[in-house]
Amino acid sequence: MNGLYIVFQIEFISGSKKYRCIFQVNKENMDVAEIMFIELIEVSLRESNLKEIKILTEQYQTIDSNNYKSDRYFIMVDQYVKNRNQVLVGAKILGAGYKPQNLGFSYKITYKTEDSKIMEVEVYIETFSQKYSQTYIKYLDFESGFAVAQVPTADLDKYAKSIAEKASIVLTPGQYTIKSIEAKNFFNGCLFKIVITFNGADYEALIYLEEHTGLINLISWTLKISGDGCETKSDDKLTCVKCSTGFIASADNKVCLREIAGCQTYGDDKLTCSVCKTSFDKVNSICTRDCGTLCSVVSFP
Repeated sequence: MNGLYIVFQIEFISGSKKYRCIFQVNKENMDVAEIMFIELIEVSLRESNLKEIKILTEQYQTIDSNNYKSDRYFIMVDQYVKNRNQVLVGAKILGAGYKPQNLGFSYKITYKTEDSKIMEVEVYIETFSQKYSQTYIKYLDFESGFAVAQVPTADLDKYAKSIAEKASIVLTPGQYTIKSIEAKNFFNGCLFKIVITFNGADYEALIYLEEHTGLINLISWTLKISGDGCETKSDDKLTCVKCSTGFIASADNKVCLREIAGCQTYGDDKLTCSVCKTSFDKVNSICTRDCGTLCSVVSFP
């Protein structure tokens, strides 16, 4: 019971599948409203190891963007996190999912903020009390959290081919070397940093591999330049008079910073890009022509 409503939970079997339905009844007018309807997945301890069980229990069910407005809990979660986190006011939705947990559900929503940062927030709802609690909010950046990755040769060849096509370069087998590869889980897939050596220089590719579709997006492709980027220092050696190609002077002219490809207007600190050039999309601190689902946002509500 919860004030005006009585909440019911029913589990039933239809065919070979098991389902759970949670609904509430208005005690005054007896109106019935469905809260959640899901399929239950049973896992046999004999057939799965603990790691596989953990994956199944942690798996979120994706909410189709066409159903955002019909999921009343999702609507309330979206409003709750925007009231709680100023950074999410005006943000658009990249994706959302939910999963049963304890006496309620956890919702995970990924936003793209007004300044193009990708933020992820998780909220737990206790069904019967309808209490909300924010589990975490975090910035999904392109810099931290990477680890050395072991990738099958066939996949590396596929990534290299995709990079070559999107960067309009020629990577002939035997004439380039993959110097390093790092990866981390990111949104609905995996983010890779791949350093490739060819034509006597090192280049770094940042690619996003979407898990469900297998699509590869080349977020950035940059020449790795050694040195501090300063071509000519002042007489007192405290500032840089002229930066090397591929670098720009910092706000105080003390150091040279790597240029952000595709950036038209830099922020006051010269560390971020305020406006990308035409035909580029801004994602986090990068201007890119190929962001795929990382730029497929939904305005809500």
